[in-house]
Amino acid sequence: MSYYSIGMIAAAILLIINHDILFPGKDGVHPSLPARKEYRAFLFSVLAYYITDILWGLLDELRAGSLLHADTSLYFIAMAASIFLWSRYIAAYLEDSVAYEHTFRRIALGITVFQAAAVAVNLFVPVMFRFDEANRYHALVLRYVTLALQIGLFILSSVHAFSVCVREKSGRGKRQRTIGFFGLSMAGILALQLAFPLLPMYSMGFMIGTCLLHAFVIEEEKEETWRIMEETVKREAEQAQALSSARRLAYTDPLTGVRSKLAYTEAAEEKTRQIREGELGNFAVAVFDMDGLKQVNDTLGHKTGDLYIREASRMICTTFQHSPVFRIGGDEFAAFLESHDFEHRAELIESLREQMADRDREIPVTVSIGISEYNPVRDNGVQDIFERADQEMYLLKHADRE
Repeated sequence: MSYYSIGMIAAAILLIINHDILFPGKDGVHPSLPARKEYRAFLFSVLAYYITDILWGLLDELRAGSLLHADTSLYFIAMAASIFLWSRYIAAYLEDSVAYEHTFRRIALGITVFQAAAVAVNLFVPVMFRFDEANRYHALVLRYVTLALQIGLFILSSVHAFSVCVREKSGRGKRQRTIGFFGLSMAGILALQLAFPLLPMYSMGFMIGTCLLHAFVIEEEKEETWRIMEETVKREAEQAQALSSARRLAYTDPLTGVRSKLAYTEAAEEKTRQIREGELGNFAVAVFDMDGLKQVNDTLGHKTGDLYIREASRMICTTFQHSPVFRIGGDEFAAFLESHDFEHRAELIESLREQMADRDREIPVTVSIGISEYNPVRDNGVQDIFERADQEMYLLKHADRE
């Protein structure tokens, strides 16, 4: 197999398994993924390294002379950049002490600068590599020194990752161990690269390492992110349900099950808005007040009084089936009449009075009724209509007593 085949395979694998990180959609690179920007930059540096490695293999077969020398320089620059960006990702991902992060980054930056300087010097004096008259590659002293320094950096990152894993004992332990094994595997493969300069060991190491990171770090971070999102959505749904339940309780009278005074207030505000904007059509307010509830409570007890209230509510609701009914006080109810109930309001009121006149009822409840229709000329809000209905109800109540 040709030298550059390994680089081509490694680049293809990198692009396939990390396409969503390298080329994110409009939502970005997994917003909740730790150190996502640093990891993406590292992947691009590895991809750049693969490209120089592939070109090196092609140019070596062609014995391309000066082009091969230039690509080799770029090869070592890409290698140095990938090491530096790897160090940035490790420091950001492990989220350990600031002192360690700064120290680790300085060491990585020092190695990167040293290697870049060595490449620059090599343009004039061969210190890292040279090509003989047959365009065959030869590794020199500083090439071994830079690789040895990189081995040391990878070992340092592994030791630190393992120490963080042991110290924290967190749920991310498996991912931290994976980062540690990445460093050890790279250190081992670089040791082989020292021994076999013309084998694509570095590309193989990055290929294995990035696959490990994707399988055991990135994918698990994504799964954890989705799990957190699902829990958040579930929690928000539960909160919305609790809020809905609380709203239902607030808008429902607990004794009768009809709408509460709060519901009446909001409904009245909406009708008032319609009045002021000229949107309200045929509309009436009916007001109901129970007769003799205080006497029932005083003589028969509040439990019996509650039965009377519930019976009054039942009678009103079954009569005005197409209207919202509200309990607006201890023994007071109101209903908003529109459409069917508005058109048949006289018959419905007469029906309610006939029910109250029935002496065979188990619970002989009576209520006084007042009703008033919306007058577009003089009514500025529901309160105007309510007051007329309430006044009519009290006039009828007092008339019945006389």
